[in-house]
Amino acid sequence: PDLPVIRFPDAITIKLPEITSDDVEVQETEDQTIYRISGTVLFDFDRADLRPEALDILDEIRAAIENRDESGTIEIAGHTDSSGSDEYNLALSERRADSVQGYLQQHGLKDVAIRTEGLGESQPRLPNSSSANRSRNRRVDITFVTRADAEIEKTVSQPDPAGPKKF
Repeated sequence: PDLPVIRFPDAITIKLPEITSDDVEVQETEDQTIYRISGTVLFDFDRADLRPEALDILDEIRAAIENRDESGTIEIAGHTDSSGSDEYNLALSERRADSVQGYLQQHGLKDVAIRTEGLGESQPRLPNSSSANRSRNRRVDITFVTRADAEIEKTVSQPDPAGPKKF
């Protein structure tokens, strides 16, 4: 049986100048930018090694994140379709998310906190009722979570050179 389809009701689809590939869908909420990449572009079927054509797409996303004014963290979620066992799909989705994280860190995003998660087949974009839908469900989502309070935390956590304030 298919699981419920996950949607972000408050997300709007946007265009970013850095993202030229038609294989990336960019959506934005108040505090997140979600880059959805088709898994067939990133990986061969049943594989977690990045395909050569995936590198340009990941470079575009890296550039878009580097050009942001806000501080934030990155969450990378790997997804699969419903082919295969739950256990196998979970492990495959974790390996895929780790591959994307490794590439992004090796190519410029060294100082950004990146968390990965494999979600297997638990969050399909579409019902797994056709091969076209299953193809769209095999994907990686990269979410940039805005940390508007990052500068405040940085300022508060640094000791005042004049010493503690007395109230």
